Amino acid sequence: MKKTIALLLLFTSVATYGQSTYTGKITDEKNVPLPYANVVALSLPDSAFVAGTTTDLQGNFKLEQVKEGQLIRISSIGYVTVYKNTSELNEPNIQMSPDVQALQEVVVQGTHPVVFMKGNALVTDVQNSLLSKAGSASDVLARIPRVSKSKDKFVVFGKGTPLIYINGRLVRDNTELEQLNSTDIKHVELLTTPGAQYDASVKSVIRIKTVKRQGDGFSFDVRSSYYQSENTDLIEQANVNYRHAGLDLFGSFDYRLNRTEQISSVEQETNTSSLWQQHNTMQMNGQTEKMSGTFGFNYQINDNHSFGARYQMLGYPSSYVNTDILNKSV
Repeated sequence: MKKTIALLLLFTSVATYGQSTYTGKITDEKNVPLPYANVVALSLPDSAFVAGTTTDLQGNFKLEQVKEGQLIRISSIGYVTVYKNTSELNEPNIQMSPDVQALQEVVVQGTHPVVFMKGNALVTDVQNSLLSKAGSASDVLARIPRVSKSKDKFVVFGKGTPLIYINGRLVRDNTELEQLNSTDIKHVELLTTPGAQYDASVKSVIRIKTVKRQGDGFSFDVRSSYYQSENTDLIEQANVNYRHAGLDLFGSFDYRLNRTEQISSVEQETNTSSLWQQHNTMQMNGQTEKMSGTFGFNYQINDNHSFGARYQMLGYPSSYVNTDILNKSV
């Protein structure tokens, strides 16, 4: 029994070793507290999401399960994103500066808060904020409180991957978010306690509500994304749309290049009648190219009803994983 308890204590100490909790306060340049600012820990060198939290109404935050040496990203709507290492979180007060360039590009109308609670939903006003110039719906979601984006995937702090809806329709492929312009979004609602209308397995829901589109004609846009870590990943996309009365005809082309690389090394010593050493090294690298094309239509009957259809084609020009294992015994 004593051996069992000792083993449990050993595993507990190993699991918590090197993890810390950081607290602090986020303010603007005038020392006014910034509520609903995102504070996110990212691993290096891939900048993958580790943990996240938001500031309370007094600008205070508590970030848990963070290891020394990780990158901390602090962001708030209308302010320049701040990056710090864990040692800099010991500062009693972290100030953020207004995003002057973004403020010059948009005229914000209205006096109500950009972020506010409505029932059990955290609502972010997009139409009357800087987020209307963010680019796409994907860019908007990457900036709202309690949400973090890693490439084309989204995480809600403490709730995992959310379900995403656009005007009540479930988004089944996140590339749809790239086809929705931020200027067409009215607001975004985040539910971290979705309620009985959703399956019990659903931990969080994001609901996007769009504005009523005005005017007829043809439009298009081209987007390019570049991600650099140990490897280079690319996303290239082109979208086209034609609108007449309540009818929308749309199409898009999407190209994605993802590369992966992993190196692990294990050394083992066995001391019996003689000393035996074993060295194992595994190196893995892979690449996936994905091409997709989508076209369809949507007809808006009124503010609450619409119908449509979409067709998607997928292709993988190249996809491979190479693994090399080297064993050395002495």
